[in-house]
Amino acid sequence: MKKLVYYVLINLIIISFSTQASQWIAKNSLPYEIKTLVESFNMDYLTDEEKSDLKSELHTLDSLMTNLTVNDRFFLAKSSVYKWILKYPPQVRPPADFTLTTFTDKTKSKGLNPFAKWLLLALKSDSFDIQKNANYQQYLKLKNRKKIPFNFLSLKKRIDLLRPWAYLFYRNQGEQLNLHITKHQFSLLRDIVSQYKLFYRFKGTRLPNIEEQKLSLFSFQEKTGQENQKDSIEESLSQLDQVIAKHRKAGIPTPVDEWSISKNDDWTPGDKQGLLIEPSPDYTPPKNLPKPVDDWNE
Repeated sequence: MKKLVYYVLINLIIISFSTQASQWIAKNSLPYEIKTLVESFNMDYLTDEEKSDLKSELHTLDSLMTNLTVNDRFFLAKSSVYKWILKYPPQVRPPADFTLTTFTDKTKSKGLNPFAKWLLLALKSDSFDIQKNANYQQYLKLKNRKKIPFNFLSLKKRIDLLRPWAYLFYRNQGEQLNLHITKHQFSLLRDIVSQYKLFYRFKGTRLPNIEEQKLSLFSFQEKTGQENQKDSIEESLSQLDQVIAKHRKAGIPTPVDEWSISKNDDWTPGDKQGLLIEPSPDYTPPKNLPKPVDDWNE
């Protein structure tokens, strides 16, 4: 049984390594927001149509960004991302008693993809800034009034913009949140492409020929399970060792490799303490054994 637990643990860790075998990769020189966004698309969860759309958008974005200066590239990326986040909050209704303090105290980043993790950290940073505001505690006492003082309106607006996103991360965790936010990632990517195109029009510059230009900022990395199976197993065993070490330190029973044949494994009904019992020489088997009787109707 312990051997089975050991085997199951190894396979669970290996599965965690192979959840995203193929993905789009962005160069490190790109704005961090775009890099995490692109590399968070899990190809295993996309339909063929979505994969095709993603490839088309990235080819367009690659052409647009390649022909811009680094400063223009970064300014447009960052402003587009932050503006989109504020403009398209998730369609959730936080409970009245949900506060930013609840969000920052209890929300974890475990299991999140790079983009979701970046967004969570950005939301937490803004939430901490708001909680440090001298008027924050007083605002909590006044927030349920129909009319609040004018000097609290700016703080209220900031909080109202953050609460839907904060509650989304608070309510969902790990892979569940990654799947929920995937549809937002597509919308954001398209919005970023639109902003770059708009920038070209304002400058009076002709859009680059997307069909003729090869990818220079993005690349598709495709892996098969067999290519990284050995590395995954070694990494999995390493992680398993860390888990076992923590369990031993905490006094929790750990799996052991005890898959070896012993005398008990060779036990048969005639054995007693591992010794075979010889049948009695005086035993005489019956000539007629009992026969089954059809007494169903009795």
